[in-house]
Amino acid sequence: MINGLTIAGSDSCGGAGIQADIKTMSANGVFAMSVITAVTAQSTQGVFSIEDISSNMIKKQINVIFDDIDVNVIKIGMVSKKESINAIVESLREIRNLPPIVIDPVMVSKNGFNLLSKDAKDALITNLIPFATLITPNILEAEEITNERILTLDDMKKAAEAILSLGPKAVLIKGGHLKGDAIDVLYDGIEFTIFEKERIENDNTHGTGCTLSSAISANIAKGMSLKESVALAKEYVTNAIKHGFTLGKGIGPTHHFYKFYNNQREFIVKKEKNKFDDLIENHKNKDEFDLKSKKIYLITDYRLDFDILVEKVRIALECGIKIVQYRAKEKSTKDMCAEARVLKQLCHEYNAIFIINDRVDIALVVDAHGVHLGREDMKISEAKKILGEGKIIGATAHNEKEALEAISEGATYLGVGALYKSKSKSNTVNLSIETLQKIRKITDNPIFGIGGITENNINSSLRENIDGVAVISAIFQTNNIKNTIKEINENLK
Repeated sequence: MINGLTIAGSDSCGGAGIQADIKTMSANGVFAMSVITAVTAQSTQGVFSIEDISSNMIKKQINVIFDDIDVNVIKIGMVSKKESINAIVESLREIRNLPPIVIDPVMVSKNGFNLLSKDAKDALITNLIPFATLITPNILEAEEITNERILTLDDMKKAAEAILSLGPKAVLIKGGHLKGDAIDVLYDGIEFTIFEKERIENDNTHGTGCTLSSAISANIAKGMSLKESVALAKEYVTNAIKHGFTLGKGIGPTHHFYKFYNNQREFIVKKEKNKFDDLIENHKNKDEFDLKSKKIYLITDYRLDFDILVEKVRIALECGIKIVQYRAKEKSTKDMCAEARVLKQLCHEYNAIFIINDRVDIALVVDAHGVHLGREDMKISEAKKILGEGKIIGATAHNEKEALEAISEGATYLGVGALYKSKSKSNTVNLSIETLQKIRKITDNPIFGIGGITENNINSSLRENIDGVAVISAIFQTNNIKNTIKEINENLK
């Protein structure tokens, strides 16, 4: 199990603080533990009182956790007094092999309540910030730390440089207080990375800062890079804000568990439901994933920088893509696992099927929906034994004989081709329409045409003999993913 520790204050109305941290880590697949630094009397209308936990008790909470449990990440939120900060620092110094530390320097509440005394601010800057793998101040907090006004993107970059000089490894300046789209700036001492998302017109934003830093922490704990962690965390927060709901008379919370609720009311235990459905559908010998309805099968382009790849996959998913295959060549198993986890999470958020190319071991580790196997890969029957019931096993077929063999071994669907000259494979042999027709006649399993397919070469003969198309370059090399997907869908009708 991946474990995260949050050190922060308690929010009695549950939208921010320790409560938000625990909800966020849990929603993002990390077991959350807590060290409480203070108790607040707080509602949606603001913070009305704070009572600090003793320094000794803070140290004891930290020490007993690390004496017993492996911690994969530490997130530090509201610490309101100098003594509490120093207690945390003393405990951290005693820990061997410190995990990554994300600090969210909570200083002022949304209603203007000062959460940090002057001497506590000095202790935070001098003693605690140097421990940070990443510090995530918003505009107001960055101004407090640097004593400089921040009005523009350039100001954000300057503030990030100034805060980095205080000792953290990286700085994320959150630009939610500026007008326009929600722009955050990440600086690691080498380069600036800009993260831009639409501003959601929703007044229920209580706890967004805690939520973002906790989501980043969860992603770091799972082995993602800093950029990946921030990008996916920002995606999560954007959706949590979209699903924010009214609570009380003031600023309501974001919806930390929006993925698991239907219309914010009905809780759906998706995993258990899917297990049950798997058993039923397998018994009936039906395709529970309804692959025939997935007209475009997106295969990732391993030639792209991964950050760019993730963004393009996200856009494709937003445009309705419902099945994604992760295909990587000449990458280490470690890197493939890390990248696969990111893509699986992204597919999960858009309710899309996630497939791994070739690597049954990675599919098993990340719990993908299935694998796609080529002719030189593991036997389908062996893959089924390893992955278990209810998993998709796709197979490549270049002729009628290979198609029959794959079907007899239990393939869920066929990738048939190459139909045209492919940009991703230089040694392909084109498959004739006649061969495609023969394959269509011998199986009712879903058939995806593969190899060099674009929005311009889908003809009637192709449409009549396939259920969908598998594409790489057509999506990843286009300048307008939305239009390309629209055209392919239109041509498949």
